Amino acid sequence: MKLQTKLTALFSALLLLVAGALLLALHAIAGRAAATTAEATLEDAVTSYAGEIEYESGMLRDFRVRHYDDGAYLLTFSADGGELLTGTDIFDIEDIMPDLLENHEPGQVFRALTEEAGVYCYYVWKPASADGRGRMARAASYEPEGGVWVVGVLPEDSMENVMDSVEKLTFIGLPVIVLLAAVGGWAIAGRSLRPLRKITESAREISDGHDLSRRIDLGHGRDEAHELAATFDDMMGRLERSFEAERQFTSDASHELRTRQGRGNPPDFVRSLPGFGGKRL
Repeated sequence: MKLQTKLTALFSALLLLVAGALLLALHAIAGRAAATTAEATLEDAVTSYAGEIEYESGMLRDFRVRHYDDGAYLLTFSADGGELLTGTDIFDIEDIMPDLLENHEPGQVFRALTEEAGVYCYYVWKPASADGRGRMARAASYEPEGGVWVVGVLPEDSMENVMDSVEKLTFIGLPVIVLLAAVGGWAIAGRSLRPLRKITESAREISDGHDLSRRIDLGHGRDEAHELAATFDDMMGRLERSFEAERQFTSDASHELRTRQGRGNPPDFVRSLPGFGGKRL
């Protein structure tokens, strides 16, 4: 496998790991965003709804107001949570309302699981007003016993749109980004490795043609490729000088040998051999 392919594969693998981690992070952020949106929606809806509830002589008035606000269903329960006073309980909150009051603090958004669906809940206490004698009036219906619980219910399904939008954008966008980055990484790696290819081609040509005078000559640069090319050129220069010196020595020795043989005397390098004794032939 070529180095360019290896670098691109490693770069792409790293990008995929980063993309996977980003997907997990975005999923967590999307979940948190859904919870935050649910909290803001329920808090505004319940606070507004509670402001519309009125009492008359300590008794909850039979008022006709909205029971749905920005995706939230609005209900009122008796003080013990056992009786639904107003609203439509499409999620069967009434069955678990006493337990919710026991396990969760007012003014906080929490998740609950009913027989119908998973929901976000938020409730506050709406106190009743005493009559002129300081006593709480009672009626045959709507007995708040000092106040009512104003409850907002938001189905989790309505919040899935927030998460779906983020996740769809992520699943579509990240692969495209990784693909474009891989293509860009391939091009960058190819351009970065171009000097190495030139070095390889020059070395092959020198080896095939036995031309020690050839140089790579990448020009000026401070990166590793230019340093390698400069080192290679220096090495070839030293080899060329060594071979030239050897060729010159061989030529000189051959010339002297022929000259000495013509005079009947051995060359000096033969005379200097051990055992020759300086005798003339």
